[in-house]
Amino acid sequence: VDVANNATINIINVALVDFESLSYTANEEDEKVDFRIVKRTQTFEDITVLFSTDVSDQNPATSNFDYAAVSNRQVMIAANEDSVIVTVTILNDVIAENMERFSVSLTLP
Repeated sequence: VDVANNATINIINVALVDFESLSYTANEEDEKVDFRIVKRTQTFEDITVLFSTDVSDQNPATSNFDYAAVSNRQVMIAANEDSVIVTVTILNDVIAENMERFSVSLTLP
């Protein structure tokens, strides 16, 4: 199963934090997909956001069957760092399926 061909993002502040890419792809055999969250400007303080997965509107993957759902995982980018990677586990359900999708979002804590 191809998962996350399209990442849907709730943008906090385009100038401050965003996903490095708006499109990610993974196969069940990959066992995971990494999302890089980047700071768009230098800061003197750590930045904390909440990372979540959600069901996509198109060809939805099933949470906790196709991927491990994440709800409000606190993610911090340290003041001296430019980015952080957040990983979502892809679950191999051994069922032949067409491409499925899920969405990810960032929100303020």
